[in-house]
Amino acid sequence: DERSLDVAEIKRISVYLPQSSETLYFQKIADFKPPVSVIDAQMSVNLGIAFLLLEGDAFLRQYTAEKIADERPLDLARRVRPVFDPARAGLLTVEMNDGRVMEARYSLKTLTDPYEPVEADYRDKFDRLSERLSPEQRDALWQHAYTVGDAESMAVWCRKLAELLHLSASV
Repeated sequence: DERSLDVAEIKRISVYLPQSSETLYFQKIADFKPPVSVIDAQMSVNLGIAFLLLEGDAFLRQYTAEKIADERPLDLARRVRPVFDPARAGLLTVEMNDGRVMEARYSLKTLTDPYEPVEADYRDKFDRLSERLSPEQRDALWQHAYTVGDAESMAVWCRKLAELLHLSASV
């Protein structure tokens, strides 16, 4: 379990990528700079990995002004290195100071086609963002989201969302 690691003992974290070293994505990981804003932090693979190792998640609660300025995740983010190796793409390794190496796989879907995310990823994010709603309310809103195709249907969807949020706040 990554969260039981002593992060102070991590020597290096390698992210194996299918892209070449000329890509902006590769360079952004290789040339990590502390973020200048929460949005900038959310775009950082390095910080995402650091938060996963430190807190077990990289979602809204991790990306606050205080946490992105904290030296612990920044120090860990500096230890993330990209490796161009198409044969090993999708692999993340954590090398410890004592020589141990742990491996984990990650999804290449967003790296290879960021414009076509997997529906399950959308649903997971939707559920996490709408955790105040009951499962029934979430399902209803999720199904209604598929009918959004123009400004009028978007207005209906927004009214439905406001109605559900109002109901969940008063429970």
